[in-house]
Amino acid sequence: MYESFLEAGPQMITQLVIILSTGGVSSAQLASLPLSFISLSFTASKAFFTLRDRETRETDPNIRMVVLIVLPWMMMAVLSSIVIWTFLGGLLGEYVLVGILVNIGTVLCSLKWRKYFTRADEELFEDDMQENESESSFHIESSLTSVWVPSIVGGKSYIFCTSAVSSIVAKTIIIVTVCLLDFTTEFLTWLRNGKVFLLWCVKDAVEVCADRNCVSNICSDFTEEVFNLTRCFSLEKEDMVQKMRVCNQNELEIRVVIFLFLILSIVMSLLASYKLAKVSQWWELTRPARLLCFPVKPVYHRSLLFGFIRNNDHQGLDHFLENIADDTARRDLVNVYDADGRKAMMVAKDRQLLDVWAVLAKHGGVHSDHGEADQIVRLLAVG
Repeated sequence: MYESFLEAGPQMITQLVIILSTGGVSSAQLASLPLSFISLSFTASKAFFTLRDRETRETDPNIRMVVLIVLPWMMMAVLSSIVIWTFLGGLLGEYVLVGILVNIGTVLCSLKWRKYFTRADEELFEDDMQENESESSFHIESSLTSVWVPSIVGGKSYIFCTSAVSSIVAKTIIIVTVCLLDFTTEFLTWLRNGKVFLLWCVKDAVEVCADRNCVSNICSDFTEEVFNLTRCFSLEKEDMVQKMRVCNQNELEIRVVIFLFLILSIVMSLLASYKLAKVSQWWELTRPARLLCFPVKPVYHRSLLFGFIRNNDHQGLDHFLENIADDTARRDLVNVYDADGRKAMMVAKDRQLLDVWAVLAKHGGVHSDHGEADQIVRLLAVG
């Protein structure tokens, strides 16, 4: 999983910055970019179900569920992150690593702050406390992966929402800071000697290049007035030479379009994070849904069942099971195993929850895979 986050994400940004800095694109780049995008999106979608606590994780999520419920929103979040980091990488170059560290630090501090001020809404079984994953490990994983796309649900409801929102806020602050510095002090010309990507122009590009003998690499684009300079972008060229675009008379309109794309990306990221936060709760997946023309069947996860058992809510459990129309799905759910390999009826018996046990038996629950009725009676009598 981490290979996709540590390789596919940085590779996409690097290739896009190279394309937008040289004005040319190779066939290898055209092939690798979609593959990296799909790889990162699908890996993040699987991590969305697997990187949780012991009771709520799904170690082998159904492919149809992943593709129809999570993948579209995850692809939107990845696309938004690509746009933002390509913009920052094109302006800052190698110094974008500072922005990445700021993003990681912001998310990690936000998670620590939420952990400190948030009271846990649910109590854990005593025998689960020692084996439950540490929140700190989820905080670290979430702060690292949210650089590209938030995908860690973890063991608490606040982890995903906090990492998603704080990551978006961090990226927005970095963008605003860099742009304000460049507008007021020509910060990028000083920092990188004008070596920015071609969507951003350089004032007095000829003077900047005079001492470095790179006047031949100056170009012009996005305007009818080319000043006898070569075009910046050409699909026929595959050279790796850094170009520098001179500012045109319509530069204000160009930057307005760029900022509109950035704003749209931020809005897309917020929308995707909101949708993913909703489906991160297994309750949301119990409702029938439809993606375009594809029906999505309700998903009944074991954590919902054991949540009723943990709270000794036999009435809520009975109502929940009654609303499952599919008899097979209901029977499979009441006979599911918990994280320790125990069936639901055995857990209810061990905790002496007779009302819960009766509800489970009513809906087809058994203690073991053999499940003879006389064996169940004997086990209950022992309890």
